[in-house]
Amino acid sequence: MPLWLTLGTTLFLVAILAPHGVRADGTSYDYRAFAMLPGFLIMVASVAGWVREDVDELSHKPYQEGISDYLVGTIVLILSEVILFGCLFTFFFWSRAHTSEFYPEFFPHGSTLTPIIANTVILLSSGGTVHMAQLALKKDQMRTFRIWLGATILLGVAFIAGQAIEYRNLVGEGLLPTASVFGTSFFSLTGVHGLHVIMGIVALTTIWGLSWTGFIRKERASGVEGVFIYWHFVDAIWILVFSIVYLRLI
Repeated sequence: MPLWLTLGTTLFLVAILAPHGVRADGTSYDYRAFAMLPGFLIMVASVAGWVREDVDELSHKPYQEGISDYLVGTIVLILSEVILFGCLFTFFFWSRAHTSEFYPEFFPHGSTLTPIIANTVILLSSGGTVHMAQLALKKDQMRTFRIWLGATILLGVAFIAGQAIEYRNLVGEGLLPTASVFGTSFFSLTGVHGLHVIMGIVALTTIWGLSWTGFIRKERASGVEGVFIYWHFVDAIWILVFSIVYLRLI
């Protein structure tokens, strides 16, 4: 599954960063959507398959107190993600340091950041709801668990919708991944983060669905807590993105 996830992500990102096609008469056309869709579907299918493998494993493994195998696996995954985002942040810093007038004039700043701030509050709020869901699961309060986890999923979807609106507005202003160094670094960093949010939504939705079947319960909390930790990691990365890219604090 990790291999398919890598291939799907690569196809999706290459499609975003690829230039427009040019017809024989010199006019351009955008073919990228035809590559983006398969890449996106492969990513979603890979995450779903990965979760299914974990479910199969969890069904044959007892509850583990303390540092479980799943927690160790989650830590290893997060460390690999730290390397990925480290590369993206490095590219952003390098591009900014070597480009005069790095930010476009129309890029949100100051009072125009209101929609971005609202979207940030939405995502950070989901960190609180997923924590409440985790506590409810440990207490075997399944109804409360489903409510808090469902709220987390909805907040994640709202964040992605807000990011899609932001992208549409920026593209309308002429900012494309291939338009400038800023465009490339901005869409790479925020886009990869958005993909992680989507993968988290898929995993959380799978857990929420399984909770209705009786498969997810207190005794198996250790097997799904890794997803909750992953969601907190996604929140933490967004705090860095918001502080560096939008607030320009660093």
